[in-house]
Amino acid sequence: MQVLKAVLEYDDTSVQLKVGDTTFLDELYVTCELETYEVRHGRVPRRLRLTLHPKQPVKIKSLTLECTHSYDADERVLCNGFQSWSQCREHHIRDVQQPTRGFAKKWLTPFGDQYFYEYPNQQGKLHSWAYTHISRKDGLIELAASLNERTAYTVFEHDTLRKRMIIRKDCEGFVLDHSFPVMDILLMVGEPEVAYDTFAQLMDVERPQADRLLGYTSWYRHYTKITADILRTDLTGYAKRKRSAPQGAQIAFQIDDGWQAHVGDWMTINPKLGAEPAALCQEIKAKGYTPGLWMAPFVVSNKSATFKQHKDWLLKDSKGKPVKAGYIPMWGGWFYVLDYYNQEVQKYLTAALLTMTQKWGFRILKLDFLYAVAMLPRDQKTRGQVMSEALDFIRSVVGRDVQLLLCGVPMGTALGRTEYCRIGPDVSLGWDTPMLGWLRSKERLSTVESLRCTLLRWQLDKRMFLNDPDVFILRKKDHKLTFAQQKTLALVNALCGSVLFTSDDASEYADETLELFKQAIELSEAEVKSITQKKDDVFFIEFTLNNSIENVLVNLTKKMVELDGIQVQP
Repeated sequence: MQVLKAVLEYDDTSVQLKVGDTTFLDELYVTCELETYEVRHGRVPRRLRLTLHPKQPVKIKSLTLECTHSYDADERVLCNGFQSWSQCREHHIRDVQQPTRGFAKKWLTPFGDQYFYEYPNQQGKLHSWAYTHISRKDGLIELAASLNERTAYTVFEHDTLRKRMIIRKDCEGFVLDHSFPVMDILLMVGEPEVAYDTFAQLMDVERPQADRLLGYTSWYRHYTKITADILRTDLTGYAKRKRSAPQGAQIAFQIDDGWQAHVGDWMTINPKLGAEPAALCQEIKAKGYTPGLWMAPFVVSNKSATFKQHKDWLLKDSKGKPVKAGYIPMWGGWFYVLDYYNQEVQKYLTAALLTMTQKWGFRILKLDFLYAVAMLPRDQKTRGQVMSEALDFIRSVVGRDVQLLLCGVPMGTALGRTEYCRIGPDVSLGWDTPMLGWLRSKERLSTVESLRCTLLRWQLDKRMFLNDPDVFILRKKDHKLTFAQQKTLALVNALCGSVLFTSDDASEYADETLELFKQAIELSEAEVKSITQKKDDVFFIEFTLNNSIENVLVNLTKKMVELDGIQVQP
């Protein structure tokens, strides 16, 4: 991959920058450093760092870096979705990334990149957020990755027919009056493990220090219909099947959505819970488990008292209308965004977070729908800056003693910023959701989409954070999964993630199911060495377990697939 040129647009000026040198202009000067050096077992990586030095305030409109690549016919392009629920795929070079169907955009696009990024909808025009790689037939990858997502989101645009890759920063709303490191890019060729090790090393990300999580979450069986009795029953049932955690792991019991009166009313308890969450928290601790609690800090439902009584807390668009963050029927329809920069909002969220962690005693917070806080650029800051500052705010409130599980968060911003992070959409109670698939929803509820993300984002695990691939479902009722699909979900999640949760009442498991449950827990101690997509939706996983090298083929299709003379069951 060869760097051709860098182009900066600001105010009413467009200028081509000198790659590897300094460009001097009347309003600013730009340093564009290009470093080349060797790494262990890898090819020569290159790092391009571009810093803007304004002499006066300037409005940055766009910043792009253009590279060349040959894009051979048998190569695949990794397209990492914008946020943790967003579709992640390895595409053939002539594929088309199609946008959500027009009439559904109003309802589905606020969740993802289509809210502010226009899909070309053309053959060979593919895009990826924060990082991308090209998988070659020799087993190596060509990795392109942003080492700085605090300044602005980064999108890698592949134009395979023109043999070009454009690296673009999302600079909308960006007014700069001081020196700013706006782009920092790694380009390298190497074995996948080495390339992603280098990515984490150059981002200056420490290996996550948190333990793996095993345990329970209330969502995928009860959803919002939780009561204190239901939670106590499931706590007792899980304790019957799992008494102690394996070495290097902790067992968590997480209370999900439904404990609060409404989304956004974080200080008002749902009467169905029967008591303040502190009592349940103490019961969870008494079982030897780590108590966890769900919340969505930056959004409010239209039924909440917060929405009704504090309209001045809502984020407004250029027309003065509250910004819609999405549509969820069980929340009452549209839900909205809190204006993070409103000091009253920060005071409210501070009080809520401290109540959950210091008064009630929860040690893990699952923070959801985080993308919403940065749907608009704010106060001359990019979306990426807003998202980064919002995460910094949460961490400053809860401190390091509380572990965070981020969900619905832009992937690039989350890298190295949290103990745990969701890496795919919610699983469904069936294999897929055909209608949402037909509508081309990029953040759709889907078990097979969740598995694709788990298999394609595995490189982040234990490098950038501990991966949460979402739950497995082994119970006999209240779902439409076949036993083979249940087994695939449990074993892939156990192998490729570091969070292994279920919503089942484990005390109801039959002998066959209990054996699979135990197998999944054992596999959670494995170390994945590589995952290769051999055919569309057919993956080869190599891993070590108990000092033995093992491998497994995973077929996500609904048909038998032949691979190197081996029949791979769906």
